[in-house]
Formats: sequence, C-alpha cells, structure tokens
Amino acid sequence: MDLTTDFCGLHLRNPFVVASSPVTETTKGILHCADSGAAAVVTKSISDYDFSAQPRGFRRVYVDKMGLWATSTFSRETLTLEAGCQLISDVSAKSTVPIIASVAASDLRPESWLKSCTALENAGAAALQLDLFYLPAELVGAELVVSLAGLFRILAAESKIPLVPKLNIDIPPQLAAAATRDTGIAGLSFLDSVTLPPPLLFPSLRPAFRFHARPNRASLFGSWQLPLTLSYTYRLARLTSLPLCAGGGMMSAADALQAIVQGATAVQFATMVLLRGFIAIRRALDEFESLVSQTGRSLAELRGFARHDMSQLESQSLFDDVCAVTNPAECIACGECLKPAFCHAISLIDSVARHDPDLCDGCSLCTHICPRQAISLVPRTP
Repeated sequence: MDLTTDFCGLHLRNPFVVASSPVTETTKGILHCADSGAAAVVTKSISDYDFSAQPRGFRRVYVDKMGLWATSTFSRETLTLEAGCQLISDVSAKSTVPIIASVAASDLRPESWLKSCTALENAGAAALQLDLFYLPAELVGAELVVSLAGLFRILAAESKIPLVPKLNIDIPPQLAAAATRDTGIAGLSFLDSVTLPPPLLFPSLRPAFRFHARPNRASLFGSWQLPLTLSYTYRLARLTSLPLCAGGGMMSAADALQAIVQGATAVQFATMVLLRGFIAIRRALDEFESLVSQTGRSLAELRGFARHDMSQLESQSLFDDVCAVTNPAECIACGECLKPAFCHAISLIDSVARHDPDLCDGCSLCTHICPRQAISLVPRTP
C-alpha cells in the first residue's frame, strides 16, 4: 500500500506527523518518533528569548473525562533559539526524517520572527511552522487578516523553506483563508490546543492541578477536540487550495482517515503519543494502512472524498424511506428505547417494544441504544 504524500514540498513516507509537544522537545523523543514510523516531526516551539532572565520553568498536568489538561510557564513550554537550533542540528545528524521547526513569538512584528526563522533554516529545518498560540487575543476580524497577511508575505519572501502557520480555533477558517491568500505560505497546520480557565474540584473549589496554588489558564487536549478539527478541515478545504495538516483530538487511525477524507493532506498526533507511548504511532500506522486498503481506494483518491455540497442534504431524495421494527425474540422489554423524550413512535405492548410506522421517522436512535440490538430499520411498506 502506497501511503506516501506530499505536504508543502516535503515528500513524506506516510501522512503521520508528530505535533509540537513535550514529546518533541528532545533529540531522543524525536528519534523515537521517527523510528516508530512518523513521516515528519514538529519540534516544541522555539522562541528567541533570554532563558536566564526567566523564572524557573514548571509544568503541571491533570487528566479527567474531558481529556488532558496542562499548564506551564513560558520557559518550560518553549525552547530558546540556541537550544532549538542545536536540537535540529543533532536530529539531522542522526535521522533523515523531516524536521519542521515550530517558531513562536508574542507579536506580529516581522523582526520578532525573522531572526528565529533564518537561524532554524540554517540549522537544517525542512520547514517552519509559525506558532500563533502566543499572539494577543485582541486581534480579530479584518485587523487580524491584514496583520497576519503582512507578516506571512515578509517571512515567505525571506525564507527558502516552506512556511506553515499553525492555526487555533480563535481564527475562523474564512479569516485563515483570507490571511494566507497570495502570501507565499506553503500550507496550513491546525488546530492548536484550546485555552480555558483551569478546572476546579468540587465542592472544595480548589484547582485540579496539584502543587499549583493559583493557575490562571490551562490548555486542554484530547479526543473531544476531534469534531472541531474535522469541521475545521471540511470548511478550510473548501476555502483554500493550500495543503492542510489537521490535528487536535487525533487518537486513532480511524480519526486520521476521517480528517483525510474531509480534505487533509497530512495529520498530526500529540496526545495519543503522550498518553500511550511511541508504540502508539506504529500501531496507528499499521491500522491506517489496513483501513485504507479495505476501502479499495488509494490514499490520493480518499483525500477529500467526503466533501460535498451541504445544500444537497435538504433533498428528500437522499433519504431512504425506512422505519424501525423490533425482533420479538430478542426484545427483553428493558424500556431503554422508550427513554428518548422526542420519540412517540414506540410503545411497550405484550412485553415487546412496538413501533408505529406512521410516527416513526426512521432516525435510528433506538437501534443504537437497544442493548440487545433487537431493533433494526427496514424499508417502509407502501
């Protein structure tokens, strides 16, 4: 199975990229990613600042049903320019996997980015990811488009390697497409983690992070983010022809393929590797190859396969006329199918769930919640 793909001029052996994260802040971590099958690796974000002037770096994490929460100091969450250049140089001497350097700055002045971009390019980075996570939140709408477009044009003109902005959910797809149009940007990467107030424990109202008295913000990662990523991919793919590297909530091979059929060229994993180890990359890649093979289509044919005109969904002709029926031999009269508050088509008669075909929409909810799989959809009898 040919899984090779081209992203921003980089020829990748497969679409799997390990996203900027604690996994990619060391040479050892990046080499483990490459050995486990990753086609490219994005470094932890690199910024030009004086490490000695920063307070000691700390990191705290918390895991609940929402996902993985993290809070850190800037010096713990980023690499200095010197350390980032050394990291890329060290990895390049030991591996041929493309290294995408994540570059961070706290404003949109070109001079805040140019030195880092040039130094990382000279150190051997295959591409540059522009980390917009630390930009001021006050920039919105048309002002944001103009500011980003100006920055992108200057950086692209000075760079000899591909530039890929990393978008977050605060930048709508329409603005992202407008800000990158005709700027020389090679592709787009998304979504970054979502910044939220830190979780509190009840009833104490204490911060959930241990050994951190007053956290004021936290980043949330996890599978919950996948629907946002898929929606963003679908919308952005309709607005731009730039190649897309989709991430956020990717926890399995099936998640990756969902993003690709919505229009992504490559996919990013971070939380999956953080929680399950480097072996998770190889396992997901093997499963991905199997899934692609089972579709009977090539990876190129699958890219964007699910994109369609949403207006067509209003057409009645797209829906088969079906209704639900119960297999009496399997029904145990547990009453689960009676619980949905909107459905009036189901009644319990003689200890069997019965469906009124005149009231049944064929929505299929009852087929999913029946613990015995006793309910199925059948063509409606004329």
